[in-house]
Amino acid sequence: MDALQNELSAQLKDHYLSPMRLAWVNMLKDYDVLTKEEFNQQCQQCLIMIFDSTFQNIALFQHLLEDRPRFTADIENQSLTQ
Repeated sequence: MDALQNELSAQLKDHYLSPMRLAWVNMLKDYDVLTKEEFNQQCQQCLIMIFDSTFQNIALFQHLLEDRPRFTADIENQSLTQ
């Protein structure tokens, strides 16, 4: 179970946090050349990415937490039968 959580954490970082961080850095880097409208559009896109990934990961981790007791019980049952 810990290995699964570590894998999910790594995927979260690689697929969501890194692209979001890069989007914010690029937006701030280009701040001087963006119009207010362009800056607002980029802010909106970054916020959409953040909320989309947050809701996806809330669902994913909710399933993980719901499965944890069942998974732990299965392991305990397997160790009792051996």
